[in-house]
Amino acid sequence: GFLAAAGAGVAALAPRRADAYKATRNPAGTPVFDWYDVTDYGAVGDGVTNDTVAIQNCLNAAGALHRPASTVPDLGNGASTRCPGGVVYLPPGIYRVLSGLSVPSGVAVVGAGVRSTRIEFKLGSGGNGLNWADSFAAGDLNGALRDLELVVDRTGGVLNAVVRLAGVHHFDLSNVLIVGNCNATTNGADYGIEIAQSSPGVPSLNVVCENVFVGTCRTLGLLVSACNALSFQGCYFQYTQYGSGANVSGEGIHFDRCVFESNGTGWANPPADGCGLVVNAGTVSLSAPYFENNTYHDMLFGAASWSSVVVTNPFVVSGPNAKNPKKYALYAKYVRGGALVGGSFTDAYKPPCSPTDPAVVRLTTLTSGFAILG
Repeated sequence: GFLAAAGAGVAALAPRRADAYKATRNPAGTPVFDWYDVTDYGAVGDGVTNDTVAIQNCLNAAGALHRPASTVPDLGNGASTRCPGGVVYLPPGIYRVLSGLSVPSGVAVVGAGVRSTRIEFKLGSGGNGLNWADSFAAGDLNGALRDLELVVDRTGGVLNAVVRLAGVHHFDLSNVLIVGNCNATTNGADYGIEIAQSSPGVPSLNVVCENVFVGTCRTLGLLVSACNALSFQGCYFQYTQYGSGANVSGEGIHFDRCVFESNGTGWANPPADGCGLVVNAGTVSLSAPYFENNTYHDMLFGAASWSSVVVTNPFVVSGPNAKNPKKYALYAKYVRGGALVGGSFTDAYKPPCSPTDPAVVRLTTLTSGFAILG
């Protein structure tokens, strides 16, 4: 279902080459994104040829366009505008990549759409698939990833994260399918998406993820570590083996109409993070989330430190199971402030229960100021 919707949704975002892209995306007077086609750098995209060097060379060329703020002329609004890097375009095809790709500051990576452009990673053990990391200053437009599939070859050992964003500011991640391809042993991707601080300790900020599917990862579909102002809209986190669909910490993180399904399936006795969503610490909000068949709890809040979480109108369709007969739809451990407003808890609890039912929501004695309404 997701693939069909994603394919239809990105059909209108068909390939734009340089002139058309500039005309439609850049008003007069703003910095220009130049277009870099990976096939011009030797990439083949036949699913057999090793395209690693060609794609990396194209990324480096696009990154050379990026300039620091001090070299960018003022646009008349009293502030310098930082010129981004270029747009790296991957035409329809399957691109084999055998080592991690380092993406320079400000570079956007754009495909022809889900089911048209695919990067297949076979990295051996360690490393990240696409890595925007540790090269950004606050205020930069740090790049984008749009309109393609990222798939891990499960015969290639364990990859760290398929997509890693570290210290990025202002990033667009949309219309992307990520398949970690974990099997029950040691192969596949640990994380689908990792959003982290840079090595000097600068948190990622203002990242927008829309219409992104992440499935079959070993540990987590999404890992957010102490980063702020993140938005996830219409995203799907499914089928982690040993962890949760998403595990987040930070301030101002919002999930809107996201799905968390069948996570933590590989544990015989799941740990506390074999959930749909884990909020370790920070302020998080959820609007109309959907939870089904997650092994430990559907939502675990304040797992590591104090959190404030607001959930409105969740839809939960799976309750206690053989692996965790004490499963809750929402388990609040270290929570100060927040609310659960409305929601539907069907099939999971028979007869269907309200959020005030103690079989649905568990508030520990360490939680305070958390309201249950409706």
